[in-house]
Amino acid sequence: MPAAVDTLRSGPPELRRAVVALSLTQLVSWGVLYYAFAVVAPAMAREPGWSITTVGAAFSLGVLVSGLSAPAVATLLGRFGPRAVMTAGAVLTIVATTLWASAPSLLMLYLAWALIGAAMAATLYEPAIVVLTLLDSVRMRRAIAYVTVAGGLASTVFVPLTSALVAAFGWRVAVAVLGGGGAVITGMLYVWCLPQRVGEQTSKPSSQPTTSTRRLRLPYMLEQASGVAVTALVVTMLIARGVDPYVAGLVLAASGVGKVVGRLLISGRVGRASPEMLASVAAVSQALAVTAMLVTASAPWLLIAGFASGAAAGTVSVLRPVILSGYVPLHAFASASARMQMWTTFARAAGPLVVAGTASYAGWVWAWTVVAGGLVAAAVAYAALKSIYGCRA
Repeated sequence: MPAAVDTLRSGPPELRRAVVALSLTQLVSWGVLYYAFAVVAPAMAREPGWSITTVGAAFSLGVLVSGLSAPAVATLLGRFGPRAVMTAGAVLTIVATTLWASAPSLLMLYLAWALIGAAMAATLYEPAIVVLTLLDSVRMRRAIAYVTVAGGLASTVFVPLTSALVAAFGWRVAVAVLGGGGAVITGMLYVWCLPQRVGEQTSKPSSQPTTSTRRLRLPYMLEQASGVAVTALVVTMLIARGVDPYVAGLVLAASGVGKVVGRLLISGRVGRASPEMLASVAAVSQALAVTAMLVTASAPWLLIAGFASGAAAGTVSVLRPVILSGYVPLHAFASASARMQMWTTFARAAGPLVVAGTASYAGWVWAWTVVAGGLVAAAVAYAALKSIYGCRA
């Protein structure tokens, strides 16, 4: 880590400011727009009494809109720059979370989550990674690792915070407080610290994908669909299986700690190995961790499983853009990243919905088996990129 810090210190001042600002904003944005849902979902199913499937559909809608908005965000980043685009995302967060908190019906809930999806597209990892990559492609892996380390801490910070707010004031007040406060903090950081423009990039995400990038779609889709389902539904799954809600929340929080560890490992010597093979090992490890959640109700073992699952997921979150950067030239990275996000959107949106639906009709054992199977399939597909196709540039 000292070597990694020295590497960033020797980079341009814009990179250092962006790393600090985006680390803080990713911590807050992931906590508000993503992890808070896992905590409030059970409360939403109790009051006003929506089913867990319909509640999960709202989250899936947000993920779907986020991915479909990626090409537009890539275009806007090229035209207006990261400061304007990400600040607009913070403003949209206030509007969207206010609608979520006050939603009197499922229609309003779905409208709120459609707006949250647009806010996700403008504020979460994808635009942040584009900014870091274009600011300094040589230092991108370590810069991305630092920023995603902060994002990984979001569950550790915001799961207990959201739980406390829900217990004290109810889920509606909790969502309103988190959304409003979080958006003000992130908006100010975007305005103060992000550059108006970043290096040369292709703003139009319509160029044709290469054969190599097409081969990335399958592992990305399988791994992200499974990972999103775990994050969104692990608390609900554990509570349904008789685990104390407080312990279930701690399991999700432990996954955040694991993500930090996984990303720190990738920024060091471990990260020198083939990114495709590292992603394959991480996907298998996460499959084993989520399977362990089915075979034990012991709090210590569940916390260990949550930590291991988070470590694996955190590792892959850094590796995905690193793998992609090996297949496309730098000037096309933003558009290629947007295309990849758009293709994986349907899998990310379908993941929680399919798993929640399976749980409703067949039980959580079968639902969690679907998650583990998707991760194993992703591991095979990642390994095939290197060992069979050998397509990495």
